[in-house]
Amino acid sequence: LSGIDELDALLDTRIRDYERQQRKGIAIALAGILVSMLFYLLVVYSITNPLKALIQTMGRFASGDLADEVPWTGMKSEIGRIAAALQVFKQNAIEKIEMEKSQKEAEAQSKVLRAEGMRKMAQDFEDRVKGIVDAVSLSASGLSDTANDMAGFIAQSTRKSTEASNGANVT
Repeated sequence: LSGIDELDALLDTRIRDYERQQRKGIAIALAGILVSMLFYLLVVYSITNPLKALIQTMGRFASGDLADEVPWTGMKSEIGRIAAALQVFKQNAIEKIEMEKSQKEAEAQSKVLRAEGMRKMAQDFEDRVKGIVDAVSLSASGLSDTANDMAGFIAQSTRKSTEASNGANVT
């Protein structure tokens, strides 16, 4: 019986070793799962959340809302480089809007100056025409006075001729 007891003891030792290795394997597997979960959470919080924030910011920028600051620009990773590129896009969009605004203001100013120039040209033309009309009117007035003088002279000459003719007929 001692051989059977020895085999039984050896079998018990082997079973305990197997169970210990099995528990060790399960513990390692659980530790691996825990490490994987922690890595997953790290990835989610360090990559996914910043990407979501950048995507939301891009959406606001695309709709014309450029008031928000670009998040994550200080990161020293790909996320930070993406955020820096988004900041450049935002700055370019702001500059474009300012240039368009300046262009519209310049166009409005140009229209005002053009209208003012046209008004000045019209006023100058009107002033010149008025000067010409005044000069013609003055000349016409002078001609009228001359014509009146001539009519008076003709009337006087006619009277004198009539008197001389009547005087010659009476004699």
